[in-house]
Amino acid sequence: MSATVLVVTGHAALRYELDSELTNAGYDVLQAALGGQALDIVRSCQPHLVLLDLALEDCDGLDVARQLRDLGSPVAIIVLSESSESRSRMVEEHARSVGAASYIMVPCPEGQLLRQVQDALRVSVRP
Repeated sequence: MSATVLVVTGHAALRYELDSELTNAGYDVLQAALGGQALDIVRSCQPHLVLLDLALEDCDGLDVARQLRDLGSPVAIIVLSESSESRSRMVEEHARSVGAASYIMVPCPEGQLLRQVQDALRVSVRP
């Protein structure tokens, strides 16, 4: 059984790119453009991992991460951000404070996404 990854970003091109990369690597991929959609999908489909953009149209990605934790969801979270290099440390600290496994600044170097997805899934393996 392959792991299911939920990609949450309002950027359609980025959603498509991440979906393609993850699908080609053998993951089942779900997509959401809004935080509210993401919460509904997590409740109904229980993905193994959420790739969560900080900049969503309807809410802040960190708020979505907090709500996932408040729900008691065991889903692993990797935060995505287009932050500048100078803000990346602060964003990473905020991401970890809400229970994110890691943080990826997009666009990211080739291979980094899949490495971090594999690492996050290895740590949070569940049936």
